Amino acid sequence: MNIFRANRWLMIGGRAGVLLWLFWFLGAVLPVESAGAEGAIDILRHDLSLTIRPSSHVAEAVDRLTVEIPHPGRYVLRLGADFVIQKLFLDGKKISFEEIDEAALLAHYQAAGIDEEDAKRAIGVSFHIGGDPKHVVEVRYRGIVYDTLKVPEYSRGTLAEETTGIIGEEGVFLSPETRWYPDNPGDYAFFSIKVSSPPGFESVTEGRLVARSVSEASIDTEWDVSYPTKGVYLVAGNYIIKEFEAEGVKIMGYFFPSEENLIDQYLEASARYITLYNRIIGPYPFSKFAVVENFFPTGYGMPSYTLLGRRVIRLPFIVRTSLGHEVAHNWWGNCVYVDYDKGNWCEGLTVYFADYRYKEAISDSAAVSYRSSQNIDYTSYVSEENDFPLSVFHERTTPASRAIGYGKSAMVFHMLKRLVGEETYYRALRTFYQDFRFQEASWDDIQRTFERVSGRDLASFFDQWVRRKGAPTVSIGTANLEEMPDWHFRIHLVLEQDPVYELLVPVAIIGEDTTFQTDVTLSSMIDSFTFDVDFRPTAIAADPSHDVFRRLEPLEIPPTISWALGDKEAVIALPSQAGEEKRAAFEALADQLGRTGEGRVVQDIEVSEADVRAGAVIVLGNPEENAVHSLFEVPPDIALAPDHFSVGGVEYAGPGHSAFVTFRNPFNVASCVCVVIGNSAESIKKSGYKIIHYGKYSYVTFLDGNRQQAGVFPIEKNPLLYSFSSPHKASRSH
Repeated sequence: MNIFRANRWLMIGGRAGVLLWLFWFLGAVLPVESAGAEGAIDILRHDLSLTIRPSSHVAEAVDRLTVEIPHPGRYVLRLGADFVIQKLFLDGKKISFEEIDEAALLAHYQAAGIDEEDAKRAIGVSFHIGGDPKHVVEVRYRGIVYDTLKVPEYSRGTLAEETTGIIGEEGVFLSPETRWYPDNPGDYAFFSIKVSSPPGFESVTEGRLVARSVSEASIDTEWDVSYPTKGVYLVAGNYIIKEFEAEGVKIMGYFFPSEENLIDQYLEASARYITLYNRIIGPYPFSKFAVVENFFPTGYGMPSYTLLGRRVIRLPFIVRTSLGHEVAHNWWGNCVYVDYDKGNWCEGLTVYFADYRYKEAISDSAAVSYRSSQNIDYTSYVSEENDFPLSVFHERTTPASRAIGYGKSAMVFHMLKRLVGEETYYRALRTFYQDFRFQEASWDDIQRTFERVSGRDLASFFDQWVRRKGAPTVSIGTANLEEMPDWHFRIHLVLEQDPVYELLVPVAIIGEDTTFQTDVTLSSMIDSFTFDVDFRPTAIAADPSHDVFRRLEPLEIPPTISWALGDKEAVIALPSQAGEEKRAAFEALADQLGRTGEGRVVQDIEVSEADVRAGAVIVLGNPEENAVHSLFEVPPDIALAPDHFSVGGVEYAGPGHSAFVTFRNPFNVASCVCVVIGNSAESIKKSGYKIIHYGKYSYVTFLDGNRQQAGVFPIEKNPLLYSFSSPHKASRSH
């Protein structure tokens, strides 16, 4: 996720991260007496000196802004509401000013056509500027910054906390929402940032580290941001610093002493990712890349560094997955900026360059599984009510917005690569990167670049996938096999879709020892195709590897945790017969799952067979604890008992074991049942909150909160696979 280049790959309340991936619009300052764009002024440069005092939560700062004005007049600068402006100088001379409260600033922004969000938690300073167009405005200010951490309302995860800003002994986190330096909504500017912090507190921000000095009184650093940027973050903490150089880039680590043993693997992996993307996209655009540990859970990617929370950085898979995603954002989103008015394209492109690419490197089947999971997530989480086109996506705030802005977007780039060819695809993206470095770009710019490089008209492709919401369903109408002379065979295939798109659909004709693969263009609601082959086909499949982004039929979807979580009407059944400690653990999990307003939390004795038939059911507890189990039978490869359980023939006994197990609803093939089981209250506490991170699986087992096994149950029938039972007939595969 990349919102003003703070990309959140976790749903954890700070965008980058989440993940989740911050969305703060910064625009241009206007004269008070003029609300039109003709009155806008530009902030060209910030020369900022900041002193932080963690023990008292205080920040003291002086910012010298180089500005240009279109004409003499009265102008407004914005600053966070936590700060008090002490003095104001214009071209070296002290001047008077008027402080504007949040309400007045909001009225001013409304009149100027600036987003109301830009006035939240902010004050304004109004003053007169005359004379020449170019001036230096010096603002001296002070504030107390300590917004306690809180869980976002939209988050179902406990690895999810957010704050507008903190200065404390636990660490320092200043974000665009802190509004910790004077700005104008929307201005890109160059920065020089000097930070003075107490001994033991190392600071880091974007750009190049120009100088660092240590004395008995302070640690002083200076950072040069030699490219236009906005929405700058600054963090500080009790860090151990390590660095080395790779391909002309300084690779740096800022880790807490407790995680010092992880520094080398993170820095070495960062260097490998930079080498990879240098080759694929073009030269890394910054002088450094730093991995910085945070004191609360984050997964953010800012220009030239990533900020990973302590609990996040310890997860063993981060270094080989999410870290590379944040490195890739330094090309997409942190160098080529996003024109958010026309949709955020960079999350999907980053997913395709990072998360998906890593699956491709493992195996073809891993790549197919990843593409399939994007279609499953969209089908599970997105409905007519919450769908929207990519051209209006800004950031993820819900599973549905993630399925669109990340998953659908990544699949659009996959389909684009298949349409224009791999060589043209990468040549176009390298051109796009070179043309829009440190500039805003939109889906329109991507379209124009690909059209120029490929020599093709791609208007219909971008119209249907970017500017239109939704996705088609694809099905096989009929498939017939005809035996021809000379041991040749002819297949007549009818494909159907709804609604109508122009689709490049892969088709596989399968024989006993060979497979013929081709693409067909499906551009009507019903299209017929004929194929001649020189071997006897045993089956025919449409889109067998999920190369087309589409809404899946229920029988195509394996029972997965995301399917259960994505049902807005799901019943979350509490166990009335569980012991006190286990019941409390399950109630906490139910509260977490119901936090977004999706799903209905009820006692098990309130659940009827009609509820089970209506949709997804999340059953908390084993059959002796939860009465809902009496309404259905679990599949034969699952066994649930009071002090043990088994999945796929593997038994899990002992108090540390727990699991999420999902299977198709026996009363409703279009929904599923998810059982959360634990052999002790402690096992549920250690694993339950992780459920949202394992949505792609049918089952996950844990020991003391650590994942043991995970897998996806196979689908029983594939409606897009037809088997030929005779030379003239076909049947759906079972």
